[in-house]
Amino acid sequence: MANRILYPVRHYDPELKVIDVLIEPNGTGVPNIISGHRGVASVVRNTTGDIIVTMNDGWVYMPVMGVSLQLAAFANCTVIAGPYSAVAKTLHIFTATAGSQADISADGTNHQNLIHLHLACKDSSVK
Repeated sequence: MANRILYPVRHYDPELKVIDVLIEPNGTGVPNIISGHRGVASVVRNTTGDIIVTMNDGWVYMPVMGVSLQLAAFANCTVIAGPYSAVAKTLHIFTATAGSQADISADGTNHQNLIHLHLACKDSSVK
């Protein structure tokens, strides 16, 4: 697992793997992966509206977990990544508008409503 090349960038730590994924929400439907398929097995939306990213590998240590939201129109939205389960290989992404759970709709063919997920992962917790 540690010798698999997931992203063509060299790091000071050869065990550190970077995964960048662009996800397009689709309202109550299945989200689309726009780019960054390496390291991600699937992206789905559960019944409560959370986006669940399933990784190919169960990473033991994730020193960097960043998520950002790009919207076509201004809105009071929040996006939060977590929790992550190494056993289930899943990461939950929560989206909220004005503090309440909210689905983000698709923006047609323009791909303007996007969630950018940036992860740095390791096979071991040894630093």
